[in-house]
Amino acid sequence: MKSPRELLLNKHRTVSPKLDVIRREVVAQLPRASARRVGDGWLAGCDLLAWLLARLWTELFVPCRRIWLGLAAIWCLVIALNLSSRETTVQTAKGPAPRAEEVIASLRENQQRIMAELGVASLQPEIAGPREPGPVVRPRSERIQPVAMA
Repeated sequence: MKSPRELLLNKHRTVSPKLDVIRREVVAQLPRASARRVGDGWLAGCDLLAWLLARLWTELFVPCRRIWLGLAAIWCLVIALNLSSRETTVQTAKGPAPRAEEVIASLRENQQRIMAELGVASLQPEIAGPREPGPVVRPRSERIQPVAMA
């Protein structure tokens, strides 16, 4: 009994010469096509760019049309909200901005008033004397760990 491989080879043995002819024709056309593209120069670059854009469009945008449409709608909404809030901000700002010294002084006054309401005596923390030197603390990565060998 013949193996399945032998049966398939015998069945397609008559087609093999036809495939060889087709293969030779295709291989004979390949050098001419590449020579034409290289000779054109700029045109070959445009063909490559067009192919790249078409491939990008079919691989990235076409399968996910709804997602890209949703993202575009969200960005349009964000831009519209940004533009509408910018107009109200410009309308509410009247006159020149206060100087930094004035702002700091008013913040300090408010802070002192709040601290007085809370009953805190002073805003300045007490300054402690010089600290006594303590043990040297090394980072954990530099500590020597004893390893037990079993």
